[in-house]
Amino acid sequence: MKKNVLFLIFVLAAMLGANAQNYEWNFSNWADNSGYTETITVESLTFVPNIGNNFGAVNANSKTVDEVAYTKRMQFNGAGYSGASDADAIPTVNMPTQRYLSFEVNGDATVDIVGITGSSGSSRKIFLTDGTNFIGAFDFPSGSDAFKRTVNYTGSATTLYLFCNAACNVYCITVTGSDTPPAPNYDWNFSDATVFPLTESNGGYTATTTVAGLTFVLGGLTATNFGIVNANAKTVDGVDYTARMQFNGAGYSGASDADAIPTVNMPIQRYLSFEVNGDVTVDIVGITGSSGSSRKIFLTDGTNFIGAFDFPSGSDAFKQTVGYTGNATTLYLFCNAACNVYRITVTNGFTGIPFVDVQKPIRSVEYFDLLGRRVVNENLKNTVLIKKTIYTDGTTSSSKVITKAY
Repeated sequence: MKKNVLFLIFVLAAMLGANAQNYEWNFSNWADNSGYTETITVESLTFVPNIGNNFGAVNANSKTVDEVAYTKRMQFNGAGYSGASDADAIPTVNMPTQRYLSFEVNGDATVDIVGITGSSGSSRKIFLTDGTNFIGAFDFPSGSDAFKRTVNYTGSATTLYLFCNAACNVYCITVTGSDTPPAPNYDWNFSDATVFPLTESNGGYTATTTVAGLTFVLGGLTATNFGIVNANAKTVDGVDYTARMQFNGAGYSGASDADAIPTVNMPIQRYLSFEVNGDVTVDIVGITGSSGSSRKIFLTDGTNFIGAFDFPSGSDAFKQTVGYTGNATTLYLFCNAACNVYRITVTNGFTGIPFVDVQKPIRSVEYFDLLGRRVVNENLKNTVLIKKTIYTDGTTSSSKVITKAY
């Protein structure tokens, strides 16, 4: 009995720890890099550079603050908006346009930054906003010393943004918040004009934009616009839709209609992203972007291919489902060619069937229990396992396996 109680306490503690809205990005633990030149999410921290430049270089630089030794810094290589100056006490805009970080919070949060001015002769500031409202500034005085600064956010679940008035260096960012995050249930219905107004007159989203937890990334290459919302009526499963959002092309270079899976798992243009806390079912009501060709929308976590939503040729729209099983992460949606989407719904819990490409050669299959421990005998009675399939091209897929009681 004592063992059972201790085990339950351990599981409860593990669950609370997994749900806690806490981040610690200590750049001393990151690999050196010369900066991100494309929008990228690393450990739930999204880096958005400025066009034609880099942002977020991580390199060696030692400082000790509050008796903690740091060996590396991440460099903001300039201001997060046009016209910024060292003297800015608050930004002239609350939605940065370049060189910024973003992350999700579930509600009230304390944000701590260990940082230093990017110029020993000038003081600098890092601003915290929610894209609409100014929340606070982290002040770093002139000189060669680093400091820990704190800003508090009070409000509902949202995306927060960090950006500078001029070059700054950051050693560590810590976010501490509620231990009871809301379930990541989303319903993005593009017929809802209060959330997604028609945008065909202005070409759609032409810069990285987050709407109701859904991030639109235009990207580079040949993409000029993405995410036009325009009037188009369809009825699927008895539900009437009046508007659609258009993916105006593929999410990666060299894509073709014939692609069953993408050649890359991290898209580089025209993609959507959103955060999940764990297992989810993703439903998309959509239609091919060309009545004469079938099209696919891919779901990945940036590293692994999860599944594909298939939309056949013709003029009918369909509802398609892909299930994700795994830890909290960022998920990405992108196409092999132009597609149109009427609605995206994300529901907590795995109820869909994972896409498995039977044509792909399998290298190995592994099984894990719900605590993430490797299981050697997959024939255990009356239990739930996670089956991980590893393909020869390095991609993986995961699914739940419920074993029978013999």
